[in-house]
Amino acid sequence: MKVLKKIDDIGFCQLTSKDVVRHPLVQQIVQAYDAYEKKQKPERPTRRRNGGNER
Repeated sequence: MKVLKKIDDIGFCQLTSKDVVRHPLVQQIVQAYDAYEKKQKPERPTRRRNGGNER
């Protein structure tokens, strides 16, 4: 997707396992990509509500 996203005539849609119901193998492929993408995203540190002041 990184390579093709700058081409105007190409579009992408994000599917989940709920969108694919025809073949179990396709569902497994989508689930594998979902799990992979979750592992690739860096987690954001949580912000403290009190502005980070520790006493």
